[in-house]
Amino acid sequence: VKSDGTKGDVVRGSHPTKRQFEYQGKKHFDTLYVFKGRRGNINWNKDHRPLVGLASQGLSGPCHRYEIDSTPADVYLVHRINRNWLIGRPIVYVVVDSYSRMIVGIHVGLEGPSWNGARHALYNAYTPKVDFCKRYGIEIDPEDWPCFHLPVELTADRAELLSQAGETMSNTLGTVINIPPPYRPDWKAIVESRFRLLNNNLDIRFLPGGVDARRMERGDRDYELDAILDLDDFTQMMIAAVLHHNRHLRVPHVLTKQMLKEDLEPTPLSIWNWGMRQNMVHSKIVTPAELKIALLPSQECRVTRGGIQFNGILYTCDLAERENWAARSHNLETRYVRVWYDPNSIENCWIKIGSEFLSLTIVPYMREKYAGYRLEEVQDVISLQTQQSPDARYEELNSTAKLKGLQNELVKSAKAKKKAAGTPKSKADVKRDKKAKRDTEIAAIQHAETVELGHLRLVQSTKDQAVINSSHVGEPPSARSAAFLKLVIAEAQESGE
Repeated sequence: VKSDGTKGDVVRGSHPTKRQFEYQGKKHFDTLYVFKGRRGNINWNKDHRPLVGLASQGLSGPCHRYEIDSTPADVYLVHRINRNWLIGRPIVYVVVDSYSRMIVGIHVGLEGPSWNGARHALYNAYTPKVDFCKRYGIEIDPEDWPCFHLPVELTADRAELLSQAGETMSNTLGTVINIPPPYRPDWKAIVESRFRLLNNNLDIRFLPGGVDARRMERGDRDYELDAILDLDDFTQMMIAAVLHHNRHLRVPHVLTKQMLKEDLEPTPLSIWNWGMRQNMVHSKIVTPAELKIALLPSQECRVTRGGIQFNGILYTCDLAERENWAARSHNLETRYVRVWYDPNSIENCWIKIGSEFLSLTIVPYMREKYAGYRLEEVQDVISLQTQQSPDARYEELNSTAKLKGLQNELVKSAKAKKKAAGTPKSKADVKRDKKAKRDTEIAAIQHAETVELGHLRLVQSTKDQAVINSSHVGEPPSARSAAFLKLVIAEAQESGE
């Protein structure tokens, strides 16, 4: 810089070299301070800060704290009703016990991350698993997955539980909700690592339709086209993977001094059972009614003439039939009832009468069509049934136009015949003797049909003999007469057989 403040060329040899500059920088600035500044506070806290202690440190035992999270699975699925329909990647929800690393609940669906998806995973975590596994063809004993307790604390992302519904659930069940700050998945690192472990157990990315099984190159087949698994198939895989994880995952760093003294097997299932025997946390178990109110979605539904209508499906129950709800709602005053439902199966629906929940059943003709399907699948089918392809729409419009054209031609021809018939003397003359005129028309029709039948004679014979035309001489039948003759012949052949 010159004396007048202007900048000029750097004098050769008057500036430090790059190596000298780096030396001075390291001399005056701490290397870790520079590293932290380059990464930023968010990445530093999430990926690079020192880890002291365990994530389960400070917990009293099983059921002290649950963690819940969701992620899209690395595989594309097909529809259960039509396997040519691609439905995309499922959303997997996992609920894990922070103390024992036990996976206490899962949910595989198509919604998320949201409260609607999280509530199903929590409902699964708070209820026994035998019936749930049996629904997907897996037989287990209660001690294979003995998790149906409420936690003291529940840690979840903002997307899942930061809502009015989440607050209602917390107040109803008495669970403390912990919401980590944004960009801090390390605050629920245990559940985050479960997805990696489950992926490794199943090798999901190498399944048909799996994502990132290989790097896509130009000309390669799209992996979405290889999808063959449906939602039930993948859920069954996830259940088997969870059972394997709970029974065989080795977590020796979680064992306490007392566990080591008792030579406890370092697996989530063993640690969970040991903690429950010690009664380390006074776990809470609620009634099914309390769970339904707190977790299951509900909807106001109208009682129609055919039953209780919920999302296009008709339901009924003993109370509704006994008190004749359908007839009263249709003829007197429209009735509405609140229906609690489980989207995993449209057969699981309830209504609340007083403090009791009554189970609803699908009306018989709909049960044959939709039984066993999830709510999303039934909604897809109903939506597709109402849609019309462009070709079908074109055919419909073309047929409608032809129908209208034929109608106009017939009306035009009838007007011409009416005009040729002349003008009646009076209006009363037109309406006079309608019954007599109708009888003459009936007689004419019957005479024409008798003449047409005269062209036939039935031959009484064995089953191999057919109906043949007689040699009656007369005028050839009209097109309408020919059609009538074909109908008579067909009926005669059926009666002969």
